Amino acid sequence: MLRYYGLLWFRPTIKIALCGHATLASARVIFSTPEDQQADRLEFDTLSGTLVAKEVPGGSGKIELDFPASALEELTAADKLAQVSEVVYAAAGGCVSIRAVRKAGLFLVAEVDPGFDLEVAAVDDGPLVRPAAPNKKDSPRVTSSLIQSKFQLGAIILTPSRPTSFRPGARFVPRVFIVQSGVPEDRVCRSAHCALAPYWNRVLDIPPDEVIEARQVGKRSGDLDLIWEQENGRVRIQGSAVVTMRGELDL
Repeated sequence: MLRYYGLLWFRPTIKIALCGHATLASARVIFSTPEDQQADRLEFDTLSGTLVAKEVPGGSGKIELDFPASALEELTAADKLAQVSEVVYAAAGGCVSIRAVRKAGLFLVAEVDPGFDLEVAAVDDGPLVRPAAPNKKDSPRVTSSLIQSKFQLGAIILTPSRPTSFRPGARFVPRVFIVQSGVPEDRVCRSAHCALAPYWNRVLDIPPDEVIEARQVGKRSGDLDLIWEQENGRVRIQGSAVVTMRGELDL
């Protein structure tokens, strides 16, 4: 049975075009609602087009989301790479090197050296997402971060290729920082994985349509299974959600 819904996403300060975490939560609530328990497929009408959610067969409790893959653009200009390296170095407190940088939609993807333990690193989100210090002579009121002012982007992803003690099969572990959204670090950002899946498929030479294990790390982590459908330009993202509270709202 197929059900249709409209879906909008909001951060504390902005409306956004795509949010996988909230889509997963919405799908889990709908699938667990008595009148919708017979549904096996949901279609959401969103700012990013029609998004499909379905329960993964086999009793795992996982839900699969079908999202558009992000196109990747290599960043090769030496001055741009130097700027990214500088801001990441400042955020990580040094001891980190950038291997490659890509633009993908609103995201800047920075691959860091696998020797950098992003899972336990104390990353200061300030240099990544907060407004740059004002230049009193030329620009007394600077309101955008370097990611916005230099790259016209809304978020930066730091990602090395390394496993994690909590998920030894993980092929990569990202952390995601969002500019001026009211939530500086997105703890489990599925929309970011629309860029990470095709990126790591190519870098690690993983065949399309093969399941990739990933774990977004940080203070609150989450596991994701990813399938990049190269020919269709889609990323299927599998994950779990649990309903912890129910209530009624009278308007």
